[in-house]
Order: sequence, then structure tokens, then C-alpha cells
Amino acid sequence: MSINNNHIDIVKTHFDINSQVWKDLYHNFKKSNDIVLSNRKDISVAFLCKYLEHNSKILDAGCGAGMVAMDIVQKGFFVHGIDISPKMIELCNQTFSQKEIDASKYFFSVGDLVDMDFPDNSFDGIMALGFLEYQKDEHETLQRFRKIIRPGGVLICSGPTKIRLSNYFRLRPKKVSKSISINKYSLSRFKMLMKHNGFNVIDYKRHGYYNFMNLNRFFGPKGDFLLYRIFTKLSTFLPLGRWANDIIVVAVKQ
Repeated sequence: MSINNNHIDIVKTHFDINSQVWKDLYHNFKKSNDIVLSNRKDISVAFLCKYLEHNSKILDAGCGAGMVAMDIVQKGFFVHGIDISPKMIELCNQTFSQKEIDASKYFFSVGDLVDMDFPDNSFDGIMALGFLEYQKDEHETLQRFRKIIRPGGVLICSGPTKIRLSNYFRLRPKKVSKSISINKYSLSRFKMLMKHNGFNVIDYKRHGYYNFMNLNRFFGPKGDFLLYRIFTKLSTFLPLGRWANDIIVVAVKQ
């Protein structure tokens, strides 16, 4: 397997340690980033409903604590969630059991996508939010997606953008802490990656404005929330999307 195992271990440890944080952030916004992640979920599930019929079989790759999977099931789809973090999968099963979700509508398993033995063409759609950005070999991951998704199936994928508003106006310090996320994206880069691996991008959405770190030194999270609201509002009538922090693409298997 060409994916760097050391990096995957780092990702696994990070999400094991922060599993409860990831579950809670969808309900208790402490940072503007939390709102962006919640919006990412809502936008992506809306795309799923737009391009696939109910009862379609969906793979939630990197399902985390299951908050996206919960929405997928509640919209009438079957979901198979996978994650390399056992703690995350434990939370998924606990949450779905507590919510008394019909067990025939979901299944969760621990594992690395590249090692999972899924039959070819076994899913109608794949949700991969905050997933591709952690992969050492994006092409290997996308080829794996293409193998297990049916012809005409829909892949919904997100990633952090390389160029964003917080890079400007001295609102972001030159030196920032190292992230376990190793890939960043633009619409053109996503289109190139998808085309090279047998997918065609048919829709997309840029969203989220946050991480204005220098401002936080003076105003704390309130400053970040304020700028998030201002730029989100402005983006409804000004072309600010190309400087958003996150991008979601919808691609179809060719």
C-alpha cells in the first residue's frame, strides 16, 4: 500500500483523541470553524438529495462521529460509514442506537478505505468530507472510489482551499501550527484530479470564512465569528467564493 502508514497513524490518533469534540461541535459552536463544518454537512447532504434517489446506498468515507451519516439516513438513504478511528466508530454505533435508528439502514466499520474489500460497483454514492486532504496518494484514493462506485454514481468530496481571505490583510500570521491535513484545493485542481481518475465534476460550492488568527489575539473567538458573519453575508452578493476556506465538489463516475 502506497499511503504512508506513519501519517495514517497520526491521523488515527488525532481523531481517537478528539472523537467527542468532533461529535459535540455540530451542536455547540465554540469557533467559527465549527459553523463551517456544520454548513459543509448541510450543503453536502443537500447535494446528495439533489443527485441521488432515496434508498440509494451511500459510503461515508471518514465518517467521524456519524453526524453526516445521521443526516444521510434521515433523508432516506442507506449508509455504510467507515473510519480509521475505533473511537469514532464506537460513537457512531452509540449515537444511532440511542436515537433508535433502524439497524437495517446503516452499518459502521473500522478500517482504511484502501484495505477494505468492497465489491466493485457496490455503492450508488460516496460522501468523502474532510477525507482526501489527509491522503498521501490522492490518486490511489480516487481510483479506489471509482472502483467501488457504480457507473453514473455520485462522489461528493470536500477539502480546504489554498487561497483564502484569511491569508490577506495581515489577519493570519506567517507562521501557523502544522496541520495533519496535507492537501489543499482549488476548483481547477479538484477538476483535474477528478478527470484524471475517471470522474466529471458537475457541481460545486465554496463556503466558509474563518481563521483570522491575528484578530483573535485582540478580540478572541468573537472577532472570528464577527468576520465570519460579515464575509458570509457579503458573499451572497459579491464574488468572494474563490477566497472561501472550504470547497465541496460533486463528481460523477464517467
